[in-house]
Amino acid sequence: GGIYNEFDYVLKLSQEMSDPSFGTKDELKTLYNLNNPNGTPSDVITLVDHYGIFHSVKFAGDLDLNPLTVVIEGAESYFYTPIKLVEVTDE
Repeated sequence: GGIYNEFDYVLKLSQEMSDPSFGTKDELKTLYNLNNPNGTPSDVITLVDHYGIFHSVKFAGDLDLNPLTVVIEGAESYFYTPIKLVEVTDE
């Protein structure tokens, strides 16, 4: 079988975001639910790791959003979610 690089992260995000350079909980859900590698947008995304290396990856596993606060809507609501990304290699 093949050897695949996996990347595990925990994201902290809000239901709303005032800074357009950050995504929201709903945008993450939309991105996670993409399933067509030939579609636009594709389900293959680019990850730049902490060394500055670019990786083409897809989400793997389940998306589990856990509230960090009692406020679950608006800019003051925060969630965390563990994510798993698997590197896509050209065959």
